[in-house]
Amino acid sequence: MAREDIFISTKIWASQYLTEGTVEKSLELLGTDYIDLMFIHQPAGDFMAGYRKLEKAYKEGKIKAIGISNFQVGDIESLLETAEIKPMVNQILCHISNTPLELVEYCQKNGIAVE
Repeated sequence: MAREDIFISTKIWASQYLTEGTVEKSLELLGTDYIDLMFIHQPAGDFMAGYRKLEKAYKEGKIKAIGISNFQVGDIESLLETAEIKPMVNQILCHISNTPLELVEYCQKNGIAVE
């Protein structure tokens, strides 16, 4: 199977936001030269440091899309104040008993896919 036939996504955890080589380590562990979608796990700690790592990796072609996970409207607005690249995906908890419509609508209005 060719690499382009497989979609790979992964995350960096809050404990890795300040760690050097996080993206490169993921590439090594996954045995690939690029990741299709990489998330920062949550808006905790210095999440902007983690996000900047993903922006850098995106510009270098190491990741093809930037994702955020567990971000609410206020978190996204805070991120967008300094981000150079808008996140492409927001991964959220969403099911029949928990449908955060305001958040989903906000993401849709701002061109951020909801996963």
